[in-house]
Amino acid sequence: MAGHEHTPAIHEHADAWHHHEAIEGTPQHEHAGVADPGLIARWFVGILITVVGLILVISVYFIKYATQLRVERVEQYAYLSKDAKEAKTAAEAKLSVSGMPVTYSWSDPAAGLVQIPIDDAMKKVVEKYGKK
Repeated sequence: MAGHEHTPAIHEHADAWHHHEAIEGTPQHEHAGVADPGLIARWFVGILITVVGLILVISVYFIKYATQLRVERVEQYAYLSKDAKEAKTAAEAKLSVSGMPVTYSWSDPAAGLVQIPIDDAMKKVVEKYGKK
């Protein structure tokens, strides 16, 4: 018996389970004991192509989705509807690029103030101060 009471006794011989009998046949080789580098390389390339493909698909989807959200939240001229573009063009024609009207109009009729196109106003100022 060993030095401790809870330590099992040592067996002098192995059990029958550890021995191979003749009726079992020839022992088989270890399965996947030798790695096949070609197979591993093919799996690696396949997984790599799949991951890169998924990243590309997700990127394209994200860019399209983000662009759509940007269009919905921030109205840009390139993405305006046809009616909105026509209204914007009409407003620009009415006010010109500078934001001033291209025709004469009353600014304050009671005070006798008139809005004039900026080009005409500049010409009048130059004429007025150019004479002095």
